Amino acid sequence: MSSLSVKAAREKRCSSARSSGSGPRKRPETRPARQSIAFIPTHAYIPPGVLRSSITYPRAADAANDAAIEKALADVGLDRLKPMLGKVGRWDRELNDDEKQRIALLASSCKGRDGW
Repeated sequence: MSSLSVKAAREKRCSSARSSGSGPRKRPETRPARQSIAFIPTHAYIPPGVLRSSITYPRAADAANDAAIEKALADVGLDRLKPMLGKVGRWDRELNDDEKQRIALLASSCKGRDGW
């Protein structure tokens, strides 16, 4: 292809793009709603005490029933913690960073759920 034909093809594309619509173009809104944004720290804080309370922190431990907590634990791949919901411990030391981050993710995603 010669440089003249490349230039002609480019001008044709540009002119057809300019004449393809009428009126001002509106940019679609691409930002998510504020309530759907969650910031999860890389080193999540898990308070010591009963695991159930640590998972529901900063809400009260009775803010969620055990079935809802167990389902949420399964959803984030922490099934092994189900039998320990009533156990007291230093969870910041007993859980690795990945597990602590998944608990923080679980807590932030469950804020608006019924039964949580």
